[in-house]
Formats: sequence, structure tokens, C-alpha cells
Amino acid sequence: MNLEEKDIDKKVLAIVCFGPPTSGTGTRPADYYQVTIDPNTCSPSGDFIRFGMYAGDEITGWQRVGAMTIVEVLGDSEQKMHDGIEGYTVVPDATVRMMSVE
Repeated sequence: MNLEEKDIDKKVLAIVCFGPPTSGTGTRPADYYQVTIDPNTCSPSGDFIRFGMYAGDEITGWQRVGAMTIVEVLGDSEQKMHDGIEGYTVVPDATVRMMSVE
């Protein structure tokens, strides 16, 4: 299992886990989560990303980008954000860099 940095520059649906995956990852319930990775939901520093803003997200709240690993990208996301979400600004060409299993 090789880890490498991956730049996400568009909204994608993905399977993620906390921390780098190990040989024991996936043997416990809830090791993997489906989330929408949206570069526009990152903090100004890029150190944190907000999940739970899209239907189907299985993680909610701010998460440290460096503590997450993309296990598999399921595809582009066409989902719209939940109504009533504040503090969301679309930034052209926004990118988030996360660790990814390749």
C-alpha cells in the first residue's frame, strides 16, 4: 500500500479513513467513511476541511486534513450543499492536498 499526496481540485465523492491505513485498518466497524471532498470547504490555512455539508457524508464537522487518507475516489460529486449552510464561499481553482492510497 503506497501513500502519496493527491491534489483534489474539484468536488469528489470518496472513501476515507482517519490516519494512514495500516494492516489492521478495515477490521473494525466504521474504519472507512464516505464523504464529499470539496476544496471550497477548507479553512483559510488549508489545514482543516469541513465534512457533513452534503447528503450522504458519514463524517461531520471540521477534520484535520493531515489526519485523513483517501482510500478510493468514487467519482465526481454533483451533490448540492444542504440548505441553510453558512460560511461557504466558492473559490475558483480551490485545491485540497490529502494523502491517498495508490
